[in-house]
Amino acid sequence: MVDAKPSRPKNPALGVLATIAIFVAIIGSCAAYFLWPRGERLGDIDLRAESSKLSIDVGSGDKLNFRIDTITVATNSGYPNSSSSRTNKVQEELEASKITITSVGNDGSKASTECGAFAGKSTTGSSESESVTSSGIPLDCSLVVPKTGVYTLTATVAWVPKDVRVAILEVRREKSGK
Repeated sequence: MVDAKPSRPKNPALGVLATIAIFVAIIGSCAAYFLWPRGERLGDIDLRAESSKLSIDVGSGDKLNFRIDTITVATNSGYPNSSSSRTNKVQEELEASKITITSVGNDGSKASTECGAFAGKSTTGSSESESVTSSGIPLDCSLVVPKTGVYTLTATVAWVPKDVRVAILEVRREKSGK
């Protein structure tokens, strides 16, 4: 009779590391999907300028997506002292601010969309005692271009924060599958 050697238990650390790696990959993929900007960048609109416009040449069915490239709000007075509370207050005010984006085609056709200046997502940010800056904020509004042509985009904002120092709207295009 041959004695069988007892099998050694496998190292559970490898299984744990593999599980963690898969979990991190899934979380990273979800974050990239929801936060990564959609489409090619067409240009910027300065949301603080009186008459900032962007002229674009797009195709029928193209979807225009928008995000705040950079925004800085001064927080000298009336904001909490802690950095996280100050950032949360600014984000609440930006969410209550309304951006209206209007496109006018060369043929006179008009379309517009409205959304808050913060949609609960931000890719980067910093808070100092005098200001809060955020970048890469995807917005919950878009426009679909009805027909091929040149369009002029304008944007207006009803700001809730009292002192917006910098506000740049990024315009991106997802080409139609037509």
